[in-house]
Amino acid sequence: MTYILVFLMIGVYGLLAQQPFLEVRPYVPPAEEQYPVHASVDHYYPTQTENGMFIRLDGDSAQAGNPPARGCVHGQTCYDGHSGHDIWMPKGVPILAAAGGTVVWAEFGEGVSPCPDGNPPNGDLAVVIIDHGNGYYSTYLHMDSITVTVGQHVNAGDTIAFNGNSGCASVPHLHFEMRRGAYYFDQQKSWVVDPYGWWGTGTDPIRDMRNFTSVWLWKSSDLIDDGDNGFERFYGPHWQRLQQGYNGDAWQVPAKTEGEQSEHMAMWVPELPHQGQYHIQISVPQVQDAVNQAMYKIYVKDRGGSTKQYTVLANQDSIFNQFFTIATLELPAGARCAVFLSDIVPAGTQGSKVVFDAVRFVPATTGINQKPQPENPLRRLEIIPGKPNPVHLSSQQSYPEFGFKIQQSTTVTVLISNVLGQVVQRYVLPNVDPGEHFVRWNLQDFGGRPVPEGIYIVSIAAAGEQYAQKLMVLR
Repeated sequence: MTYILVFLMIGVYGLLAQQPFLEVRPYVPPAEEQYPVHASVDHYYPTQTENGMFIRLDGDSAQAGNPPARGCVHGQTCYDGHSGHDIWMPKGVPILAAAGGTVVWAEFGEGVSPCPDGNPPNGDLAVVIIDHGNGYYSTYLHMDSITVTVGQHVNAGDTIAFNGNSGCASVPHLHFEMRRGAYYFDQQKSWVVDPYGWWGTGTDPIRDMRNFTSVWLWKSSDLIDDGDNGFERFYGPHWQRLQQGYNGDAWQVPAKTEGEQSEHMAMWVPELPHQGQYHIQISVPQVQDAVNQAMYKIYVKDRGGSTKQYTVLANQDSIFNQFFTIATLELPAGARCAVFLSDIVPAGTQGSKVVFDAVRFVPATTGINQKPQPENPLRRLEIIPGKPNPVHLSSQQSYPEFGFKIQQSTTVTVLISNVLGQVVQRYVLPNVDPGEHFVRWNLQDFGGRPVPEGIYIVSIAAAGEQYAQKLMVLR
């Protein structure tokens, strides 16, 4: 195992206020399981007004083609003025609600005519918009059929439509868009934000429109693989899926040397339960002629408003089908760290294939950087020690309960993770009234499976405060 820490850059990104809330319920996966983003949000001016410049989520920029979506290089996914993400998938794939909410728009209506490429549209444009009750609205375009009606409540993962190419879609795809503050589209001053966040080292250009800051809105975990919300693969002409690697799938692309134009890129974004020092680990399968210097870029945002970018060179031709550490860094809690990998490698690199598989984030110690209970008697969150602790799986003891006391009505999140930092269970309690409350854990993970014995970290967060405690589970 080898890695080299190459450089560090510091910038400014804006405020972080929104917790991730977009999530997908499991369903029968399509053939490819995870479809690529072909065109992403233009952070420079996402209003479908041509201005000759495209800036993507990592701050990289490109001169946009004319008309939009033409003349753009692969990997840049540029589309001058694009306000959402175009996800390429076949017709008939079910389109799922990204989070629970109320349908406020569901109809076929007149779209742009003629289309930006000068051709007539494929009939009326299908549009579904969901109000998530927190100031955000998810928007879905180009479907061939709609299965919901205005006023209907939907849960995360409910089928709302089926994919197609209505309106100005030259090929079947889903246009997915997040609007903030209003559900309608403003051609001159867009309401859009990027749900994949802003990872550039400067200020998000979208802030110039309505002072909105793009943040990562997808629910994730701290172990991210193909098909998970925390993994995003951008379109390129040479993706090759491999039936090997973590969970039996991975991707490979031809390597390009620095100075050439990148054509492929993917990102991993974890949702870390605690702030602290983490080992960033990768897993890759054994691929013939894999590169010995894959260039992983790690973006870390702190609460002070700055972004640090690290570049790590990792040997993908050394350790196979197991996780190994490529960097150890101090990372913040939440979804404020991202790992990018492209097809670009340094000059002199051996090998011709860059491999994209799984990434996980493991605490550097079995302990935890626990935030101390403040002495201020006016603190908004207090923790009541969980009991029984330890708990014996084989005995007749009741399930462990974790208590907390809050001073104001708020949402409370309880995360339970193992010593590897992997979240095994999550409870989100909305609108909890002031007073003492208790959460009982049935010692099962997300899939309803009993957890193994060991040490678990229980983290309780509310009203901007977070505290953690250890729980020992014994046989």
